Amino acid sequence: MKFRFNGERRLTVVERTSVSFSGEDLAALARLIQAGQILLRDEPRPAVLARVKAAMTRLKVSVPHGL
Repeated sequence: MKFRFNGERRLTVVERTSVSFSGEDLAALARLIQAGQILLRDEPRPAVLARVKAAMTRLKVSVPHGL
């Protein structure tokens, strides 16, 4: 989002947040995502899945097949 003010000044609003998960939380979340993917096979995969997988790899949590 970008908002313009009078003149050359601009204000940029960044829509971002962060959430912390433990290894067990990530494993449970991965199982829920995997189950949801079975129901939504035709939907495009959101970019957040790559970040979830990267977090699981960093914590050495096993990544479910197909996630």
